Amino acid sequence: ARGASPETGGGDMFDASAEAAEQLKKGERYRSQAIGFTGASGEDWDDEEGYYIPKIGEVMGDRYLVIETGSGKGVFSNVVKAKDQQATNGDEATVAIKVMRANDMMTKAAEKEVDILERLNNSDKKNKRHIIRLLSTFAYRRHFCLVFECMWDDLRAALKKYTKNRGMSLNAVRAYTQQLMVGLGHMRDNGVIHADIKPDNILVSKDHKVVKFCDLGTAVEQKDVMACPYLASRFYRPPEVILGCTYSYPVDTWALGCTLYELFTGRTLITSKTNNDHLLKTMEMRGKVPGKVVKKGAVWKTHFTDELDFKHQVEDPGSGQQVIKTITDFSTKQSIKDLVLERVGKEKQLSQEKEDKLYVTRAHQFADLLGHMLALDPDKRISPEDGLKHPFLQEGVGKA
Repeated sequence: ARGASPETGGGDMFDASAEAAEQLKKGERYRSQAIGFTGASGEDWDDEEGYYIPKIGEVMGDRYLVIETGSGKGVFSNVVKAKDQQATNGDEATVAIKVMRANDMMTKAAEKEVDILERLNNSDKKNKRHIIRLLSTFAYRRHFCLVFECMWDDLRAALKKYTKNRGMSLNAVRAYTQQLMVGLGHMRDNGVIHADIKPDNILVSKDHKVVKFCDLGTAVEQKDVMACPYLASRFYRPPEVILGCTYSYPVDTWALGCTLYELFTGRTLITSKTNNDHLLKTMEMRGKVPGKVVKKGAVWKTHFTDELDFKHQVEDPGSGQQVIKTITDFSTKQSIKDLVLERVGKEKQLSQEKEDKLYVTRAHQFADLLGHMLALDPDKRISPEDGLKHPFLQEGVGKA
């Protein structure tokens, strides 16, 4: 779906046969092993890790002309950009094709992603809910392929290219926040937890006005949730996940809060080396995790004493062994509000006093919204519905 990021795809169509196409309409999934082939001459199309090796000018699925091959690579797949040769007038001809690695586990993961995307897309007929559009699926040379609308790139690439990692304007962040709150609410309404929200997994349109969640390959349905201390990318991982609690929709709210902070400042909110280190850094910023949250976790005793003091795992410089340093209280070193306003203080763009006052007011509102999104107790995190009513997202959002 993106022009140059790991987990995006473009548009495609089923190509195996009329019968296969008919079965696809009935909602049946085709494993790439069942339909794929290795070529008349037995040529090997894959690298040693099972990634497909595309070629410029190749036509995939009798329909998609490959125009760019370096559009991204993830754990599960690689992405190519292609021209849909069957696109009719008014249709966007460029698509992104996510080509899954050729093994059964990757194919099953893709089938699950397709199920979730179809549910999210089918309940958003007007394409207003900011979830990437899946256009089609097909099997090709032993690979299961997902075809997506083509977006420009992901937000991490946008941060790097357009801001040199210094952060976006507050107006742009406001516009994106509103759209992403809508997307978050849409996933929640459909019983879906994204479980890996970060700048890499949000795509932006060519005109940079529209953002959409992508890469739902690790998304889970609320009804299927199981505790997993390593869910999501660590820098965007909330305390309840690290503690082994049964998680829910608020994990996405936390990750989106971390992401929005990063969009504005150009810096990752919390960087860490381990789960234990991540808990420490989180509490240094947000205060101590409430005892009732701690004790719901399956692995809370790894990180806390019976008295709920924190067990910081550090390496002894002499022996190199892990030792426990007990920490009883956390006075926050620097609040989210401080960090946001520090970024505002570096702004030199506005000169008129009236605009400066509005800008500072909105920066305070942004910091307040982040505080509600990054509540340590997941039950107290703001919902997408209430987030959309927050003062930061009122009055002229989108006039960036």
